[in-house]
Amino acid sequence: MTGDRLLLSTVGVGPYEQTTFGLENHGETRASISPIALTDLLEIDTVLLAHTATIRDETAYLDQIRDACATQNIAVQTVEVPLVEGRTDVDQILDRVGASLTRSGADSVVLDITHAHRSLQLGFYTTAVHLDALDVIDLENIYYAEDAGHGGNAQIFDLSYLAALLEWHHALRSFRTQGTLGPLQQLLTSKRDRVYRRGDTHPELLRLSKALNSVTSYLDAGLPLETGIAARDAVEIIDELDDRDFIGPEGAFLTPLSNQLERFMIEQDDVAAKTDIELTPGELRRQQALVRFYVDTGREWIALECARELFITRLLFTSGRNSHDWLEPDTRHTTRKTLTETAKQYQASSAPDTEALQVWEELSSYRNAHAHAGFDPDNTPTGATVKPVLETVCDRLDDDQFWNEIAELIDTS
Repeated sequence: MTGDRLLLSTVGVGPYEQTTFGLENHGETRASISPIALTDLLEIDTVLLAHTATIRDETAYLDQIRDACATQNIAVQTVEVPLVEGRTDVDQILDRVGASLTRSGADSVVLDITHAHRSLQLGFYTTAVHLDALDVIDLENIYYAEDAGHGGNAQIFDLSYLAALLEWHHALRSFRTQGTLGPLQQLLTSKRDRVYRRGDTHPELLRLSKALNSVTSYLDAGLPLETGIAARDAVEIIDELDDRDFIGPEGAFLTPLSNQLERFMIEQDDVAAKTDIELTPGELRRQQALVRFYVDTGREWIALECARELFITRLLFTSGRNSHDWLEPDTRHTTRKTLTETAKQYQASSAPDTEALQVWEELSSYRNAHAHAGFDPDNTPTGATVKPVLETVCDRLDDDQFWNEIAELIDTS
């Protein structure tokens, strides 16, 4: 049966009446139950019927489906599943239906969730989505017929976007909890390709995909200035995006994505390159948000690099460097060197370190340990070890006394 288009369906105990089923772009047909209607309206090679013992023993629906399929040379397979009364029953449904789908060798699967208990339908849906994720099957469509089997008319709705919503949920959650935009980029690429295969164009999707690629590259490299510009560009594209190709509530994920990116974006006018960024309280808080993001997503080692740069930037802000010269390499190198030398002098003397100097020493020590982790992995600090000093830098960002004390010790002019 390799290459088949398989219909996964079921029926309840009924009774069902003859109904006119309609599916957009596929016409209408008369049937009492949806699996027979769908085999009339679609090109189906195999039907997999998941049924309970009650359906087998107390109804004639399985025979009706076999007879209807026989007239069209459609193969019929059956798999018995229990009614859901507990977790064990759910597991059995997933195992049995999953095994049947895997053995079928079908190229694509059409899922019909019209009849029977909702617990069965949810079990079938979960199984199909799971196997689709494992690339065992290709979940092509999900159909539901409203008012099926009650006489009159039953419109069949395409609910295929339900699976896409799970993917978008996972993608957005991955960015929030793991700091990766990879799943989102894959979704946008797939959507863009589908649009182009239809012969349409959607340049905004291409622009958004490229913008997110830039955000990913700079975010993963720990480059806060470049990340800010790329995030701003991505947010602007999302705000202007024509959502005509986003199915159902799928577009609802764009606003949360924009909200997450807004935490990192540059909010200054006329910034075309990082050298245009001015040192402002807002810029400090933006870099603070990035450090916290790296900590929250378990990438403390990137956070260390960004926190050290934030430390220098905040010190320059305290010293009055609020124009573009705060980005001059000589300025930052001199400040970094002076901080390190001052810390060494205090270590060599009997004078106690200021808290800010202690924080700088810890940041530098942990950063150096990570840089040489390949040579001494056993003595590399863990994420839990470095997290407190990272939190201190962020928590003290608005504490002028903290920064004034260290500014008085060194000359950054």
